[in-house]
Amino acid sequence: MFADPDQALFRELRAAWPGTLIANPVMGWGGPFPEDGGRAAAERLLAAGADLISLGRPFLADPDLVHRLRTGAPVNQVRDHGLMYTGGADGYTDYPALGDPDAADRAGLVPADA
Repeated sequence: MFADPDQALFRELRAAWPGTLIANPVMGWGGPFPEDGGRAAAERLLAAGADLISLGRPFLADPDLVHRLRTGAPVNQVRDHGLMYTGGADGYTDYPALGDPDAADRAGLVPADA
C-alpha cells in the first residue's frame, strides 16, 4: 500500500499504530522515478510520522541508492518491469553503480553505436 501523508488514512494509521510504521511513498507506479529517487517523498512521510521508508524499486535499479540519495546523484530508471523477480540477473541485479563505466554497457543501457 502506498502511503500519502496528505490522506486522512495515513494520519489515522499513525495515530492508531503505536509501533514502528514503515511507509511506502507514492512514486508513480509504472512511470519513471522522480529525479531525486524518492527522497522528497520519503522526507514528507518522515515529517508526517513514518519511522522507516521502503524504497523497493529504486533499490533494485540502484545498487548504491543510499549514496545517490545523500549526494543528489541521478537514479537509474527501471528498464522493464517484466524482468523484475524473474530469477535472472537481467533487470534485477545488473544495474550500474556510480563510477562503474563498464556497468552501463554490461546492462545494455548504452546503445551499440555509442
